[in-house]
Amino acid sequence: MAAHGITGNKRKRIVRELRMRDGNYCQHCRKPFGKPLPSTIDHIHPWSMGGTNALSNLQLLCYPCNKKRDLWIRFVLPDSRAA
Repeated sequence: MAAHGITGNKRKRIVRELRMRDGNYCQHCRKPFGKPLPSTIDHIHPWSMGGTNALSNLQLLCYPCNKKRDLWIRFVLPDSRAA
């Protein structure tokens, strides 16, 4: 899963920097990354809501956590703003 505009060598560099900053595990479930659990780049403040590709706005999540967060942002967050 590619984050917006982050591909190829740029993606590799960013993943390396995020792993050095945060460790080699999912920032949500804390499971270590490896072959059975690859990492994905996630925007803390979502791209769709004005977030940027700055390292301070990026984190590494495993695919299952990234999918859960995506669903929460798309379906739960908009409902909570209306309340």
